[in-house]
Amino acid sequence: MSVHPHLSRRERQIMDAVYSKGEATATDVLATIADAPTRTAVRTFLRILEAKGHLKHIKRGREFVYQPTHSRESAGTSAFGRAIRTFFDGSLERAVAAYLGDPEAAVPPEELRRLSALIAQARRKESRLFQDEPPMDHVTARASSPSPPHTCGGEGRGEEASTRRKERKP
Repeated sequence: MSVHPHLSRRERQIMDAVYSKGEATATDVLATIADAPTRTAVRTFLRILEAKGHLKHIKRGREFVYQPTHSRESAGTSAFGRAIRTFFDGSLERAVAAYLGDPEAAVPPEELRRLSALIAQARRKESRLFQDEPPMDHVTARASSPSPPHTCGGEGRGEEASTRRKERKP
């Protein structure tokens, strides 16, 4: 599921500001964005994001307080998937290799242990999926599926072919 597809740069900045605070007013967004547009533009973007279904609002005093309609985690998962598809041809391995290969990426040992545990968990899950299915080899596959009648040069083989030959004889 793609939570925030096709947002403009400004819309993404505003969504980031709202996610970082959990909820935000136009004033909060203005204070969060480094190169913020005018207050009127921010309010317009907030209304557009609400119309697109990314935000909802409640009225608190005289201000509208905007909240995301999707959890931060689901938005992050969606953004991460988009980045992997866009920059790494859908390969998680290439994305992780690029990150770990960056000299500025300092991954603490505890985080590496947690990543190893997540990989082990994914392997166990994968092996359970394949244990539920019976092994399928080429012999089993042929034996379990009916073979279509074979033809060669217009003449059939097997029972169908012998029946046709008998019918043709005078």
